Amino acid sequence: MTRLPVRRSALPIALGLALTGAVQTVPVSRAGAAPAPLTVTRVEPVNESGGLSGWLPIACAVRVDLTDGTLAADPARYRLRVTHEDGTTQDLDRASSPSGGTDDPVIQQSCEDFVEGEPVTVSVREEDASGTVVEISDPVRFVLHVTGHPSGVSDTSVMRAGRWTNFVDRRARIEFDGTWEDGTVFDTRVWTSRTQEFTADDWTADVNGSGAVLEARDRTTPVLTWTPRQRDYGRWVWISVIGQKPGKAAWRFTFQPEYVAAGTMPTAFFDGYGARVGVARVGRTVAMTRPSTYLTRRGVAAGVQASYRWMADGRAISGTVASHRRYVVPARLVGKRLTVRTTFRARGYRAINRDAGFGRVRR
Repeated sequence: MTRLPVRRSALPIALGLALTGAVQTVPVSRAGAAPAPLTVTRVEPVNESGGLSGWLPIACAVRVDLTDGTLAADPARYRLRVTHEDGTTQDLDRASSPSGGTDDPVIQQSCEDFVEGEPVTVSVREEDASGTVVEISDPVRFVLHVTGHPSGVSDTSVMRAGRWTNFVDRRARIEFDGTWEDGTVFDTRVWTSRTQEFTADDWTADVNGSGAVLEARDRTTPVLTWTPRQRDYGRWVWISVIGQKPGKAAWRFTFQPEYVAAGTMPTAFFDGYGARVGVARVGRTVAMTRPSTYLTRRGVAAGVQASYRWMADGRAISGTVASHRRYVVPARLVGKRLTVRTTFRARGYRAINRDAGFGRVRR
């Protein structure tokens, strides 16, 4: 089984908010006799899927909501300050206007800029056009908590030709070392790409459902099994399991991209492997019945094809005439055992052979 390191995302935030400091014209004061002071109203982690990636990763941010009775015309004039227990400070991202239409700016700061379990105080500083601080909010205490998660993860892929590999029609399984925190909600995704490099076209196909093998969202228990399909043969799969709880940063397990190799051809494709027709006598025609008489619907849908090679005493008979379903027995084979080998092939499956014997050739 694959034993892989845990990886966390350190990606740009993509939460439906413009983080570029775009200017939005808004009223310069609120209704009422006395404008309310600059105030931090909420600080909490938020998680949302986003990013051009085979894992559709969680973009985790610490969201800081604020109000101001004398709202600045440019939300970028509000800037986040984090103060650590040792007194050191960090001036981080500026605010932006959320797409929901509210006048109140929002600051989105990557979870990567906080240390899990470390208490900090968060405040917002308003600057004028020259960069001078004109107002500072009261500080708010905040501790980043991450969803409780297992210590590691593995799966049932195997190493083949230097790459982790799964097989068409063979069920794959994900296994955890440890448990998740109670109340965790899970997303399991198995996406595909045409090559080992994930592209924009792959992302589009996975998002619209034509490429993804598995898309299990908002589950109270994680979906841990999946089966590569015939159409996934030769492609790469990107596996992720994400666990999250409200008010906590999400945790994500991912694997290196894994290859989908040909699987074992299912017996369910066949209702037998053909019947012999004719007798092995010189000048007579011997044959195998047509595949359409014994392929099941699944076999037909999978595109199973049959090819033939006639053999004498176990050795292949040369020439194209000995590669057809029907064969006229020549005199030179008198006394030899006549056999036909039928080879069945279908994309995404390893070929299988079935031999049928006609006995010794007689005149």
